[in-house]
Amino acid sequence: HQPSDTLFYHPFSTSKIVGLCGVKCNSYNLVTMGDSDTVVAGRRVAAGVLPKLLMFSILMIVVPITLYFVVKNFLLALGYAMITATVTSAIASVVSVNLIMGAYVWMAWHEGEAQPADKTK
Repeated sequence: HQPSDTLFYHPFSTSKIVGLCGVKCNSYNLVTMGDSDTVVAGRRVAAGVLPKLLMFSILMIVVPITLYFVVKNFLLALGYAMITATVTSAIASVVSVNLIMGAYVWMAWHEGEAQPADKTK
């Protein structure tokens, strides 16, 4: 039986408590989580992850739609044909979604690097 992080809720407390469930699951080595951490689907999520996800989700909705109409109207104002303006603006929207997803993945990948290394080894 491998040790695993298990989430425990004390029945008379509203605080979030995380414990390490070792070989004997009835031994509760409880550690209180930080106030800035959140529990999602039984797992602790570091502070700042959910607001970043929400921000990038909103960006993935707002930016492509706005970019589509801005580019289309700009190209139509310059005298391009409707099909050219529509296809170009659709391509710009798709590229913007890919850039936003790439930025989210890059930010998530490098999220833990900002913390200083533990020098107590």
